[in-house]
Amino acid sequence: LPPQNQIEKIENLSCFPNLRFLSLAGNRIRRVENLQPLQHLSVLDLSHNRIQTLEPAELPRSLRLLDLTGNECTHQQGYSGLVVAALPHLLQLDAQPVHGTVDEEEEEGGSCSSEDEDDEVLSVPSSPFTAGKGAQAEAGHGACLGVKQAGPSVPRAHRGGRKLHPISCNSPSLHST
Repeated sequence: LPPQNQIEKIENLSCFPNLRFLSLAGNRIRRVENLQPLQHLSVLDLSHNRIQTLEPAELPRSLRLLDLTGNECTHQQGYSGLVVAALPHLLQLDAQPVHGTVDEEEEEGGSCSSEDEDDEVLSVPSSPFTAGKGAQAEAGHGACLGVKQAGPSVPRAHRGGRKLHPISCNSPSLHST
């Protein structure tokens, strides 16, 4: 699939330290970068981008699901082994189950996981991620991608196309209670 969106760089996400799900599928991203501040990120979909080489150290160790299908980096020698070794909690890589992870060993040993709340939030999908209808609703907030939808304060005549406005980490709409 050719890229359908225009995002070329992963950036400006450090203001969302509790982000758990991020889908940037179908863009023009060339490098995996700027994800280390996302210590709670469990699901990352970067499928169908333009990533040629992957540095596993750039991925948050908290990842449980990672999808890089449709990127050149998946053809790197030792790709799967490097990714699995760098991500101890990974359960699924490119829509394929990963075996022998820390989470599986804890389950088999019967020990209690301290990440019970993650288990409630995250269930392993049985099919690859899609950026189809409703994907943004599943992801939570449009603000996670640095945009917000025009709301009731915009005159009705201008809301028809659901115009998107850029926001910054300092936007008052992100900090309101």
